[in-house]
Amino acid sequence: MQLEFKRQLPESQKNDDLAVVLCAMANSEGGVIIYGVEEDKATRASRLTPFPLSGAGNRVNLVARSALDGPVELTEVRTICASGQEGFLVVVVPKSDRAPHFVHGTAWGRTPKGNSRLTRRQIGELFAASPGFAEEFGLVMGRPGRVVAQVEVEPYQETDSRGRLRTLRREYLVFRNDGDLDVYHVRWEWCLESPETNVPHVLQDPFPLEVLPASVRVRVLTLSTSETERNLRVRTCWEDKTGTEHQQSWPIVFY
Repeated sequence: MQLEFKRQLPESQKNDDLAVVLCAMANSEGGVIIYGVEEDKATRASRLTPFPLSGAGNRVNLVARSALDGPVELTEVRTICASGQEGFLVVVVPKSDRAPHFVHGTAWGRTPKGNSRLTRRQIGELFAASPGFAEEFGLVMGRPGRVVAQVEVEPYQETDSRGRLRTLRREYLVFRNDGDLDVYHVRWEWCLESPETNVPHVLQDPFPLEVLPASVRVRVLTLSTSETERNLRVRTCWEDKTGTEHQQSWPIVFY
């Protein structure tokens, strides 16, 4: 959030100058502009310069909504009277979630030296990070969701009937979403290239799930035949936000 002082509003025929200031603030981190205060070369407030307030607030709101592509909704526009019809104008510009905004085809941003035209790369980065822009045009942000399956081994120890300590292992199928977007109606199934091959016995099956959490583990008992290890796969199935179905198979190897 930045603070900027200006001696007065631009003249009425220079609304583009006002639009550029609002555009640059909205495309950056947002900020507060106080009109009626002169600043020195170090951008510090140096002198009060009250100016005529009649219609000033309405004018700023009108410029924010009509002179920018797309419009910016200001957080606050407040007048502070000093004497008579003169005073100060406080304008609070939010960081926009619909950036980048433009003035006559040019996008503006803030630098330590003031307002500057944004480069092609800077404009692209704003588009990519703008949830409001994505929502407006129905764009998908982030990597599509995908349900990945893999084996996870968990060693444990137990004592046999002769009192000897043995190290054993439990094996799980782990399912996770390696994308940025949610997946829905998740399910899975064993796939074998050879129908004669036995498959592991599923002890616990939490699927189908309406929405896959960070990860899900399914305990399985495995068969140690080389045929199973060579041909066994798991097919994961899911839907995206639009209801489109997806599936992918994953090789499963028990070590």
